Amino acid sequence: MKNTLEICNLFVPAEIISHLWNIVDLYGENEYIFVLTPMRLGDAIIQDIRINIDHFSFHHTVLGFHPVDFTVRVRRKGEDLEMSLVPSEKALYEINKWKSAKAALAFRKKRMRVFPII
Repeated sequence: MKNTLEICNLFVPAEIISHLWNIVDLYGENEYIFVLTPMRLGDAIIQDIRINIDHFSFHHTVLGFHPVDFTVRVRRKGEDLEMSLVPSEKALYEINKWKSAKAALAFRKKRMRVFPII
């Protein structure tokens, strides 16, 4: 069974996640590291994906997606595969930014008073 952690779904577009799962299905290895980086091609910015598998590494570019800058790991745990973000400096920065925004919204919601309608 394939399991994509919620944190991946928040920061990586669904199309890219689907593309990474297709690569996993193609090779059938136990562990993958995908380094996702934006790359300029003319006037556009495209997604560059470096794929590190146990004994080899290669990369390719993908068009048509909003490029992101993260490292994603897919590991086999028993019969299941799990996709997660590798805690890089960039990933930790984005996650902390998201957590602080979420906490600020929760604090505001808690401080709001409900006034009865007369």
